[in-house]
Amino acid sequence: MKAILNEWKKFLAEHGEILPAVEDEPQELPLPESGVPGELYYVLPRKFLWNVAKEGILDFKEPQHGTEEISRQEGILFYNDFNEAVRAAAPTAQVVVVFDGTGLSSEGQYEFYPTVSEASGVFKTKAIMRDSAIDSGNGSSELVDELGTWIPFRYAKGVFFGQKITPTEAQSLSDRGLGDIHVGSYATPTPE
Repeated sequence: MKAILNEWKKFLAEHGEILPAVEDEPQELPLPESGVPGELYYVLPRKFLWNVAKEGILDFKEPQHGTEEISRQEGILFYNDFNEAVRAAAPTAQVVVVFDGTGLSSEGQYEFYPTVSEASGVFKTKAIMRDSAIDSGNGSSELVDELGTWIPFRYAKGVFFGQKITPTEAQSLSDRGLGDIHVGSYATPTPE
């Protein structure tokens, strides 16, 4: 054991400590409040709409962007452009929920990070909930890590379905709890 420690000390003396410099690591900076898009678009399977309407979006609970798999990625990804959200939703007639990006960013509970899909060049915004215990002097709360990011449905401005909604269906959705937001349908994009 002593020989190993002596060799390690010799190695460090010759090469110095091998630690990455902090300034060399790329730092992902959150968007300023003015940089958050006014509207953010979230795509989900229709069968999850009522769960989201009751509980909001939870990053470790709801399937993300049309997959049936539960995301283990921190934060919630929103599309920045309605047309991109419709392109993602249309093949399986998923729901596009429009969220108030300005309202979410002004609340001060979230940090927003720009992301871009390298394969398609689609710009998205990732929302990550801040640890509100930091301001209390209690330090980081483990509950934030366990519970993840939560976006309440009260920030929803609209819900768009993949099929035409009749006035009767719109009234039914309004009666079930979507009365304060715009309910409509989106046109399936034509292939280019």
